[in-house]
Amino acid sequence: MIVIILASSIDYDKENKPRHRRHHHHHYPQHRDGSASSNDSISSSSNDDLNAYDDNDEQDEALASYAAQVEHLQEYEEALFDACQEILTNKEPILTRELRTVVKQAQDTVDYDQEKFVNDMRANLLQRQQLLDELQTRLQAFADCLQQEEQVAAAQRTKQHQSTGSVY
Repeated sequence: MIVIILASSIDYDKENKPRHRRHHHHHYPQHRDGSASSNDSISSSSNDDLNAYDDNDEQDEALASYAAQVEHLQEYEEALFDACQEILTNKEPILTRELRTVVKQAQDTVDYDQEKFVNDMRANLLQRQQLLDELQTRLQAFADCLQQEEQVAAAQRTKQHQSTGSVY
């Protein structure tokens, strides 16, 4: 699955990439806007290096955020698959058998209890509706997570595009 490979690749990159933290550079005097003081002995190439470290930090954080989002998405996906499988394998066949029995008993009995038939049908349909509601809730959670993952990925692509565009 592509998502799993991407997440693994991101985790591998995150774990094996040297991390640069901003707090390592706190000893350089800076203006309130974050730029280095012109009175300091910091060269423009050093400023570029600091900006590159900051960019790496942001990229590392963005990759970590994206990897976490992908992992979260996979958890929701797995829960949705498990719920579907549980319903299809275990619950739906039982409800179908029960409903067939209720209908067959009503059809085979000349003077059947119509109230019991209505109540039994309602109970069966209510159980089915509860299953569908549970499945709908899990599906919506997965869809919401998928949308968040797409937004994080789009934001990351935008940041990467902006950072590569600002280098030149």
